[in-house]
Amino acid sequence: MNSFPYNTHQLKDSVQELVRRAIEAIRAKRFHFEAKSKANPRKTADLLTDADLLAQEIVAGGLQERFPEAGIVGEENLFIPSNNGVTFTIDPLDGTKAFVRQESGNVAVMIGVLFENRVVSAFIGDVWTKEIFYFRPGSPNTHRLIDFDFPFPLVPFNPDEKHRHSAILFREDPYRIPGFDFLSIRDTFTKVFIESGSIGINFTKLFKGETHALFIHMKYYTPWDHVPVIGLARQLGYGFYRLENQMFTPFAFDLKLETYTMNALLLVCHPSLVAGLNEASIHAK
Repeated sequence: MNSFPYNTHQLKDSVQELVRRAIEAIRAKRFHFEAKSKANPRKTADLLTDADLLAQEIVAGGLQERFPEAGIVGEENLFIPSNNGVTFTIDPLDGTKAFVRQESGNVAVMIGVLFENRVVSAFIGDVWTKEIFYFRPGSPNTHRLIDFDFPFPLVPFNPDEKHRHSAILFREDPYRIPGFDFLSIRDTFTKVFIESGSIGINFTKLFKGETHALFIHMKYYTPWDHVPVIGLARQLGYGFYRLENQMFTPFAFDLKLETYTMNALLLVCHPSLVAGLNEASIHAK
């Protein structure tokens, strides 16, 4: 295994600053932006705004200046190959439709760091709350930076605690997900939320303990969307489980630098919850 080629504290500080600058640029565009349609991997209508492009320009430009040997994969048609094994992924504005609708949430800036096919660092910046969720390379700790200034440790899920109001979040109506029997696990949770927008913000609710599980119908893998959330989830001890034949089994991503088709039903939760969910599913059959 090769050693990571950058000072990890300097990388953390640099990327945090770029996330902050991108967030401020997006916030400044909130009421004055231009939007147009763009193609996406699903070949369905998507949106692109000048805020997306400005945020990517800020982040990519800063990364190239500070880490010129590293590669970059950005959502808005950006690919720079790596010369040292490090690749940054950039989602400059995750939740563009929510941004265009002027929602008061579900908009994020996300950056992941890949090295030797591992997510070694990740950053999710909440545009509206000014929080940054992150971990740096080589550190076992994960933090939630409040107002760009006050870092608080994120505590991993404690399976020994009683979660009296356990909650699950879906990114679409669970009754309309093909191949999924929602009723088989419905009674396992006391609260059910349905929320789209930024996948990064969905995951931060899991990290903060606002939800205890996240269910995703993942049709495509895109590195800018998934590298940061995979890295942070794993860092905090959460697992990914694929639903097949109404049973959840461990799932491992192929961390490619390009998009590929998945069409997988995935549950994200602490491993301690999986046995109970599978048992509930068996009893429901």
